Formats: sequence, structure tokens, C-alpha cells
Amino acid sequence: MSFKVVDWIMEQYVPDHACGRLLMVLGTFADDTGKCFPRVRHLAKRASMSIRTTHRTLKKLFDDHPNLIEHDRQNGSASVYKIKCPNFRDLSLSSSANMLAEPSAKQSTARTRTRTRKPLSSNLAEVGMPPVGRTENLQSNHHPNNNLPDAGPRARAVQGQEGSKIEHASVVQSRIANRLGTRGWDILAALSASELDQLTAQERCHRLGARALADLRLRFPAPYPAPRARLEP
Repeated sequence: MSFKVVDWIMEQYVPDHACGRLLMVLGTFADDTGKCFPRVRHLAKRASMSIRTTHRTLKKLFDDHPNLIEHDRQNGSASVYKIKCPNFRDLSLSSSANMLAEPSAKQSTARTRTRTRKPLSSNLAEVGMPPVGRTENLQSNHHPNNNLPDAGPRARAVQGQEGSKIEHASVVQSRIANRLGTRGWDILAALSASELDQLTAQERCHRLGARALADLRLRFPAPYPAPRARLEP
């Protein structure tokens, strides 16, 4: 079935209602070239006619509208009906070939268009801003830590930790629990929220020493197992 052929048939003027309906049924069997070869009983079923009425309507359609359809019988085989519509198959092939061969005017102008842009440094110089780029002068003048006094290697380590990506509290607390030993999570669970936050902040800045961990173990000693009851003989 070709919808293009059906649309073309709907635009034609056929005064007889039976002929117009049968021509529409033939269009549902036709391909893009307008050819079809359905059986008469199939045409009669789709057009809601009897076979005898279908034969009579076909003859009237061929006689009254030779400019719309023609009938041909090839070597005694099935009847071939040719609807005289434009060859939509050749039209679609030619249009697709033209689209592939020649780009549109908008695409061609977009490809050939060249835009000249000024460098970013020249644009910044026009508005009075310093040029963009990594230079030694800019790094020495605008680095936030260069104007600060040297506070020693420990302070530099803390500044580097603060400038880096902050670790999640659960990761830091897991590291503290591993340092405390097998009872690490029990000790952390016994602490208050403020003490736990303080320990987490110290460990995040690498300020939690071994002495503080030893004090925690002494504060929360391991419970001794209850003695077993001796059975009297």
C-alpha cells in the first residue's frame, strides 16, 4: 500500500460513488508506481460489493476515466491495473539523491564562513585587565600563601591539608578506629558527639597523636569476663 497514491486518488474528481470507492480500493493495493494486480473477489470484499457489481463498476471506471486508470492483461495471467499517478518512487529517489549530492545553502554558507577573533589577551588589555596565563610574576604576587610568614613545616602541612579535598567524616572515623585497635568502634560509640567531632577534626589535620589514643584506651578499658562458678563436688 502506498499512502502517496491514496492521497493522489483523494484529490481526483470521480462523480460516480461506486467508481470512486473502487478506485480508492485499488489504490490500497498499489505501490509507489501505481501498479497493482489484486483479484476481483478481494476488490469486491474491500469495496463491500458483489463480484458481479465489481466487474460492472470496473468496466465503467475504465470507460469513463481513462485518464485515471488503465487495465492490462499480461499473457493471460492476472489482471494488472495501472493508476496514472506520478511515479512517486522515482521522485523519492531523485529527491534523496539531490539531498546527498548538494548540501543546502545554509550548510554551505556555514562551512565557508570564517570568523576572525581577537586573542583573549588583547581583549583583556583593552579593558585594562592583566593578561591570562601562568607567569612567575602573577604567581608570586597573587598567591594567597606567599604574603604569609613562614610558620614552619607543620603549619605548611596544615595549610596544604586545608586547601586539598576534605575527607568525609566516616572515612576519618574509620581510620581512627583502626588506630585504636580491635575495640576502636566500641570506644568511638561511647564518646559524646562533641568529643567525636573533635577527634575527627584532629585526625583530619593529622594532629591526633598516639598519646591521645592511649588515653582513650585507658578511659574505656576492656571489660573482664565474669568468673565461672565453681561446682562443688
